[in-house]
Amino acid sequence: MTLPEPYSSQVRDCAWPEKGVNYGAVATAMKRALAILVGTVMVCAVAYLSWLNPTAVEFRFTPTRSVQAPLAALHCLAFIVATLMILPWS
Repeated sequence: MTLPEPYSSQVRDCAWPEKGVNYGAVATAMKRALAILVGTVMVCAVAYLSWLNPTAVEFRFTPTRSVQAPLAALHCLAFIVATLMILPWS
């Protein structure tokens, strides 16, 4: 199937990337920027969670063993443990 003339010139101009452009460096920079953005959002989320829940609570592992920790720290620990449990299967 051939395209009409106005469209074929546009496809010809856009179909291939420019020569000499290093797209690997651009992709690396975008990944790094995304990682910094996600890291910043996670730090802000942990800080906000800590600000919302400043009190310490008692977490019981067993009836004889317990830990006093801030609620925000226990929330973050729970999310990290769940992520580490799910990550190997994804």
